[in-house]
Amino acid sequence: MKDKVDQFQDVKKKMKEGAKYKAFQLTKPKQLKPVHVSFPTPEEIKPGQALIKFEAATICGTDMPKWDGREWSDFPAKPGLPLHECAGQVVFSNSPELTPGSRVLAMPLEDLGLQEYFVTDASQAITLTEDISPIAGALIQPLSTVIYGVERLGDVRGKKALVIGLGALGHLVAWLLKRNGAIVS
Repeated sequence: MKDKVDQFQDVKKKMKEGAKYKAFQLTKPKQLKPVHVSFPTPEEIKPGQALIKFEAATICGTDMPKWDGREWSDFPAKPGLPLHECAGQVVFSNSPELTPGSRVLAMPLEDLGLQEYFVTDASQAITLTEDISPIAGALIQPLSTVIYGVERLGDVRGKKALVIGLGALGHLVAWLLKRNGAIVS
């Protein structure tokens, strides 16, 4: 426990000193550059927000247009963009809902998750139980999207289904459809 307390005190000290941490910056389409950005000060973490140490993430289909350079013409992008389905550990909190040391699935502010630390609103974070790994935690959001979509189809038992596109979400859709009794092509 002492090590965790020391870790959180160390982060708070870094925040007060304006220390830097690692991030990636999209400098042009499909090109990332490692950079260092300053920790936010404790005063910059607004009420209801927390600082999260990045542990794992999934890449969303909505991140790809940004990666490809199709959604904006301003490069370089802000360090940390684009990544928003992240899991990590709360290291500083200005929210009663997020306790330092807890692991969360969180949406970073402005999709700035491609960095060692990121800020999130408590309303955009779900506390994970200790038995859920960071990688499994990062998969919760895409899986919940698939569950929502398949539930909207209603009863699929015995019905034929075609899943086009077998990326991560396509595989999850096919798996869930089969699990619910559909005949999947």
